Amino acid sequence: NIARSTNSEKKAQNLIKDINQKVEGYRTKKKKKILYVVQTNPLVTVGSESFITDIIKKSGHISTTSEIPYYYPSITLEYVLEKNPDVIIICFPADVEKIKKLFPHTKILYLSSKQRDIINRSGPRVAEAVKLFSTLNFSEKPTH
Repeated sequence: NIARSTNSEKKAQNLIKDINQKVEGYRTKKKKKILYVVQTNPLVTVGSESFITDIIKKSGHISTTSEIPYYYPSITLEYVLEKNPDVIIICFPADVEKIKKLFPHTKILYLSSKQRDIINRSGPRVAEAVKLFSTLNFSEKPTH
């Protein structure tokens, strides 16, 4: 719609084609079950309506909350235990000691402010977000 309004349809089509090619190239072959935690108190994640769930899927991984029909649902720790994610990605590392204790064998990763910006704001940077998820190149120590 923006491209049509600004007479930039050809440029937009080229940008979309470029993004789609990059996304396909970033797809991982080693699928992991990922829990993406937006906040910890209450425990909020991404559901099927969130574009972040789509980014996780496009990266080749599985979002453990993709069947929840909301954008950003609250979930319980029991739900997380049942889903048994391989990786928990935390946006803001406040109050995660409880999660670490409950999931001592689960890899817990943290987003830097730059990574949060790339992932949490949709737009042309979506290919970068898919690349971040496909490589799971996030910090294992909280950053602020």
